Amino acid sequence: MTEEPTDGHGAAGARVRTPNGESAEPAGEPSGDAGRVAGAAEPKDDVEPDLVDLDRLAIDHVETLNLIVVDRRSVGVHVSGGSVRTQHLAGRNIRTGLASAGNRDPAVTLVGVSAVAIEELRRLREVTVIVAGRDKAARLMDDERFVILSGPPGNGKRAAAISLFKKTDLVLDIDPSVSTEALLDFGARIKRDGARHYVIESILPTTAQALNEFAARDLTAQLRKAGAYLVITVDDRVQLDADMRYRAVSWHDRPDPHEALRRHLQYYLSEEDTTEILPQLPLDHIHPHLARRELRLIDRLARAVATAYCDGRGFDDAVTGLGLDAPRQAQDCLDESTDCSKIAFLIACTVLGGCSYATVSRHADELERLLAELSGTVPETRTLTRRRSARLEAAKARLGTGWVNTEFGPSITDTVALESAPLVEAVLNLVWHEYDIVREALLQWLQAAGGDRDAGVRIRCALAAGQLAEYDFGAVRSRLLLPWANSDSALMRASAAFALGVPAGETAAGQVLGLLRHWATVDNPRLVWTTLAAYGSYVGLAFPHIAMTGLLAILLRGSGRPADISQSVRRLFLVGTRQDAAITTTVLAGLTDWMTQPNPARQLGMGSFLDLLDTASRPQQWESRTVWNRLVDQEARPHAAILLAHCMKHEDHHQATFSALRQLLVVADVDEDVYLALQDLVLDALAEPGDPRAADRLTHYLSRWPSGQTSPRSASQLLTTIAKDTHR
Repeated sequence: MTEEPTDGHGAAGARVRTPNGESAEPAGEPSGDAGRVAGAAEPKDDVEPDLVDLDRLAIDHVETLNLIVVDRRSVGVHVSGGSVRTQHLAGRNIRTGLASAGNRDPAVTLVGVSAVAIEELRRLREVTVIVAGRDKAARLMDDERFVILSGPPGNGKRAAAISLFKKTDLVLDIDPSVSTEALLDFGARIKRDGARHYVIESILPTTAQALNEFAARDLTAQLRKAGAYLVITVDDRVQLDADMRYRAVSWHDRPDPHEALRRHLQYYLSEEDTTEILPQLPLDHIHPHLARRELRLIDRLARAVATAYCDGRGFDDAVTGLGLDAPRQAQDCLDESTDCSKIAFLIACTVLGGCSYATVSRHADELERLLAELSGTVPETRTLTRRRSARLEAAKARLGTGWVNTEFGPSITDTVALESAPLVEAVLNLVWHEYDIVREALLQWLQAAGGDRDAGVRIRCALAAGQLAEYDFGAVRSRLLLPWANSDSALMRASAAFALGVPAGETAAGQVLGLLRHWATVDNPRLVWTTLAAYGSYVGLAFPHIAMTGLLAILLRGSGRPADISQSVRRLFLVGTRQDAAITTTVLAGLTDWMTQPNPARQLGMGSFLDLLDTASRPQQWESRTVWNRLVDQEARPHAAILLAHCMKHEDHHQATFSALRQLLVVADVDEDVYLALQDLVLDALAEPGDPRAADRLTHYLSRWPSGQTSPRSASQLLTTIAKDTHR
């Protein structure tokens, strides 16, 4: 019997040893082939590829992640900073200025908090329909200073929590992986100056179960002393201590679907438009789905209908796109797939949608072998006349067009995917909960495919594993996430990092963050590497501030390689460019915070910023303009100016700093927008206190252009502007 790998609690979690007994370092990161469908040409040598393309792989599949995770939290809206992103995954850990907790003991580890965007507060208050239990929750919070809302996922607990704080514009989300010890030290580790209202969404089951009468009294006293109020939401499958039940409100009542839909439509449109639209919707067909499905469906429907109305289109496509019939279609597919071959092809299409038909078919063969082995059946003899169109029809899949890389360049190929994204989720859900043998085959296949040489296969398997983790995080952690994370293969470790990004945007966020916090502290470089990769990719998208804080902790602890940490910072910034600007602003704000930390953090923070600045200065790099725009964004520029000022001040970074500025001036010669933004950034940096010689130093470097190069006009213009500003 083989021993299950552990994550630091057992022998397998100890530092990995090579045959000669030395500590093994994590292997290089896996190569990506983003933009290619599965089946692309891969390195032919046996050496594990170096991870130089993971950035591109992560970026190019952000939209795939959005298809999976969209509408999961906040009853259908993900929030970043000061804007509501109704279509994108984006973390709420944005306003890093709130990390300041006054004159605290620096040895005290603060719990991460983030400000809920004002737009989200307004939206949730406008669309929330009062249900039974709300008045009881309000009374409990007034009496005890906190209340627990216990109910199934998707029943509107977060919206109810926000509605309880109806007069404030500042509500702080607390890290859902907060421990009981930290929670009961609220005044020292959680309270932030100026904030009185807090929410813990989907608190860890272990933390919820540890709360008893004595803990409750302590928490109430802490909250009273801080002048604060707290709402905790928890899955109703978590058994609370008997003494806590009178402090909890059962949140099972649901609002009237028609009234909830009306309020959502009014939020996106107007009362007049809503009155006109509602009679045109097939409410008799929609009502049963709205009544039993998660409340996020109402918001999805309202957005789809509002978009169609504004575009002057009919509402049929908006309703069809919700996939209301997807569960029934998935059941029909599995009922009609009576042999291993059909089921295997259905599962392969479900997981590998977007890959080439050849790749999907090849993996379907492996799934068929596993299904036959597990079910004790003999694989059926395939007929020579089996038609591809018949396979696609049986699986409710369709062909598309993509391309693969070859030694002579890209080549057009057929791709395959299920008919709709809701059908993908419906098939996975049904397989996991109803078909034991198929589920076991799926897990065995995913475990191996997580290390596939084809990056398109790997990341799709990782995201599928993340979806399964929503159904049973513990089981998927044991069967897939931990074996991948503890693997010798960096390809598998990257799969674990990507997979964790899905439940991080879901109700399992607390478990994901707690797991990563634990992996970061164990004496196992593979788990630390996986943690860095997770913070630097999709987990970081959901919780950018926590990711930056986690990267800093690993750096100061010395458990991760500085180069890997810097690469994770860069990757999180690049992935964030495909989402809300608040994510990239949070990365820069985090680097600014690093300037107040011990020297290793300051040096790495400056180096990471200069890496981004250098990327922005090279037009030949595919991401240069996007990076530049995010660096000089209105919210980000103050942080970029502070970082630039530090880089100009420290001699070790002079050459890289002024080299990047020179390259940007070359670009600015042909792009006035770049020049104006660069001028503002430089002047802001020179205005930072602490370096009176900064202007002279910059002038010296910019006036001495390298031999053989002609000084661009923008350089002279900037020097003149600096001189005027200095003598003002």
